[in-house]
Amino acid sequence: MTIPVRRFLLLALVVCSVASAVLADHTRRWKQSTYEEFLKGTAKGIAVRSDGHLELAPKFTLLADADASYLWSLRTDSGGNLYAGGGSPAKVFRFDASGKPKTIFESSDLLAQCIVFDGKGTLYVGTSPDGKVYKVSSSGEKSVFFEPKTKYIWDLAFGSDGTLYVATGDKGQIFAVSPDGKGEVYYASDEAHIKVLAFDAKGNLLAGTEPNGRLLRLTRATKQNGPGSAEGFVVYETAKREVTSLVAGSDGTLYVAAIGEKPRGGIGPQTTISITPQGTTTVTNIQPQGPAAVTQPFVAFPQAISSSIYRISQEGTPEEIWSSRDEVVYALGLNTDGRLLAGTGNTGALLVIDGRGVYAQLAKSGTSQITGISRASGGKVYLCTANPGKVFSLGPDFAAEGTFESQSFDAKLYSQWGRIEWWGPPAASGNKNSK
Repeated sequence: MTIPVRRFLLLALVVCSVASAVLADHTRRWKQSTYEEFLKGTAKGIAVRSDGHLELAPKFTLLADADASYLWSLRTDSGGNLYAGGGSPAKVFRFDASGKPKTIFESSDLLAQCIVFDGKGTLYVGTSPDGKVYKVSSSGEKSVFFEPKTKYIWDLAFGSDGTLYVATGDKGQIFAVSPDGKGEVYYASDEAHIKVLAFDAKGNLLAGTEPNGRLLRLTRATKQNGPGSAEGFVVYETAKREVTSLVAGSDGTLYVAAIGEKPRGGIGPQTTISITPQGTTTVTNIQPQGPAAVTQPFVAFPQAISSSIYRISQEGTPEEIWSSRDEVVYALGLNTDGRLLAGTGNTGALLVIDGRGVYAQLAKSGTSQITGISRASGGKVYLCTANPGKVFSLGPDFAAEGTFESQSFDAKLYSQWGRIEWWGPPAASGNKNSK
């Protein structure tokens, strides 16, 4: 059955009566009213909410196909131009107003893992594995800006003073690089990987780690003691192994996505589950005293691994606001209405989570993973994907209409069908339901 939905109409229930011709006195009712049941159907322009409601979703539009296996990092510059980095090989694309991609950076590295702009609008690209940080001029000329000589460069972030912070693995270090390209170890952790960086509302540097799934707040020591002298405070240690994304709200609220189960009995010798878009590569076995050189191949995009999203209040109180044993959260972002967006895999679904414990699946990208989220001016949000690499836009307008097609129902014998009914809030005319 297919149900059209017009703006502001919330659908809560689908009912179908089945009467057997052989057993005419036996009437069966088939009802769908839960999030899990609705997800088995096909929604076009419809958001499926966790409380069993259906509502119109923001417009979700394919902007560009980058002709890449995957895109991993997404940014807009001060002029509103959209950029995405990915691979393989490492490439950065700039998209014009019509969505046409142009390659502005390319190297022999496997992946452009992260991209960022400084205060002057200059582009910087971090590549992995065994990568470097490149500086890319407005004309497209590239030069090596900083080489940390580590296995992975996971993330880049600029401080307000122009310092570039570089998150790395497999030694769990953060480098501070001055505008002239001179860098030093800013923080050396006992974790194998510093996966993500962000700044909170007060300008403090935040870092997410693996394999203990920690959120750290870093501050430079009052008295300098040489390289690696920054002080780290554990804001929260999640129940998961790896922090995959981190978003700081303007009100001081922090949102953290983390994946993977920790082994029982604490951290001993074990293999990391770092998510990278390399098809097959290596990960490091973590020993109690630090990383060792034992490696083994792994599949970059796991088919099933548990995920959780945590909200940490201004006072530091943590709360798990979403969890799944089937979906992997790759990216977080804030929508223009303040609600949290989550890009997931391995079905390429986009979720929105409000502050009341209700979440909704806004759209499915038709790709395997949504890997990056970037908010632009004018209320529009951009998303990038992997397998294959595409770019989508979300909102700010809502779809004018949408349809929901339920999963099929097999009566398994000759049957006579009765009424189809659906319920929603009162329409403008005062009707309480439509049939």
